[in-house]
Formats: sequence, C-alpha cells, structure tokens
Amino acid sequence: MSPSSGSRQLWTPEYWKGYFESNNPYRRYKLERDRKLAIELLNPRSGQRILEVGCGYGRISSAILNQAPIQLVGVDLSAGMLEACRQEVKGRFSACRCDSRQLPFQDETFDAVLCSGVLMHVEDPRAAVGELCRVLRAGG
Repeated sequence: MSPSSGSRQLWTPEYWKGYFESNNPYRRYKLERDRKLAIELLNPRSGQRILEVGCGYGRISSAILNQAPIQLVGVDLSAGMLEACRQEVKGRFSACRCDSRQLPFQDETFDAVLCSGVLMHVEDPRAAVGELCRVLRAGG
C-alpha cells in the first residue's frame, strides 16, 4: 500500500477530496456511485461492526455511518488521510494506521469489510485479500 516516492503528493486528503469533489461531472457521479454501491452491498444494520480498508479522507465512510447505528473502523496507511477521516466522520468511528496486508485485528472481528480503490496499490494484493477474509466473520 505504499506509493512510490514520486507520487507521494497524490496520497494527501487535499488531493483526493479535490479530485472526487470537483465540479467534474464524471468524478461527482463516481463519488455518488461508490457511496451508493457501498451502502447497497454492505447493507449496514444496527449494531454491526464494519471495517473500511483504505478509508482515505472518509469519502465513503460518512455515507455508511448515516445508514444505521454501526461501529465503523477505518484503516489506512496514510496518517494524513486518517486525520482527515477523523475530521470528516464523527461518532461511531475509530481509525487505525496499518498495512492492509497485516491487519491488527483478531480473526472474524467484523460483520462486513469494504475495500474500495486500494488493491491496485498494494504490493501483494493476494495477502491483503487474505487478511480481509481473515477478519471477516463467517457469513459476513
């Protein structure tokens, strides 16, 4: 999940917020589509514990939290992104800086896991997917 040194400026909340929330109609459409798909696929229900891997600045996190009283845990490799996410989403949200290939959670901790726009940036996506499956409870 580590960007090359030449692309570090792309891993800032300011860049991504400007990208998704610009006046560009396609980018606005994609942002809303991503939020709607996440809600539809996760189907958040009261009391669930949901993990969002690569939460970034919170572009999807807020939408998920608005659906039901859940506990959302966001993880990201970027400390700046996590801080922006903490500012964006309030309430039932906690954040953890970690690598998607080594999640610091016990097996079957979460009812649902969301990982959007991350795996293409991970050196070993198979390891990351393995971790996502490990922390997802059976039937999640």
